[in-house]
Amino acid sequence: MTTRQVSVTTVLTLIDKWKPENITVADTAALALRSIDPSGMLELGLTDVPDLIRIYRRRVKSRAKTGANVLGDHEFLSRLEEYPSQQVLNTAISVGGTMVFIWFDEEMTTVVGCVIGKDHRSQGEARTSDL
Repeated sequence: MTTRQVSVTTVLTLIDKWKPENITVADTAALALRSIDPSGMLELGLTDVPDLIRIYRRRVKSRAKTGANVLGDHEFLSRLEEYPSQQVLNTAISVGGTMVFIWFDEEMTTVVGCVIGKDHRSQGEARTSDL
């Protein structure tokens, strides 16, 4: 997997410009980003869109049955299904028991989506399947 780094400030600027259907997703992501060192760097990975579509279709369907509390997954899946490129950049942060996953276009100019949920690692439950 190809990785690179981006500043927390750059990610926060993109989140602040982003206008998702559910503004709570952007507000929660911004709050999480503001709680970490603004001079810090975040690692970005490159992810295949078809893989994410397959994964999030399954997760959205599963959450409909379990009622897991996750923000942004439906909108993220909808945006992915219409996304013109085959890859997106992504980063993840964990703050106060919450995981925030953010995806960007390959040029790092816009947010493609954001999914927010409970960080199960804080309780010894390494389960990213909820996100």
